[in-house]
Amino acid sequence: MTPAQRDAMARKLGYRSFDEYKAKTERYKPGRSKIPEKEPRNIMEKIAIHPAGILRRVADKYKEATGQ
Repeated sequence: MTPAQRDAMARKLGYRSFDEYKAKTERYKPGRSKIPEKEPRNIMEKIAIHPAGILRRVADKYKEATGQ
């Protein structure tokens, strides 16, 4: 695509230019990690911030709340 075609595409989507479109959509790409930047110190911290670890804690709280 030429720069003019990219700008035209971005204008159709309601942005002023392709650069503005890219800047606003770059942050929200699916699959982009939400894990904090700092390196975890130990294995328990790694488990705590891992998505499966978060789901496990939510499941445990649900079990406690429902008494199952």
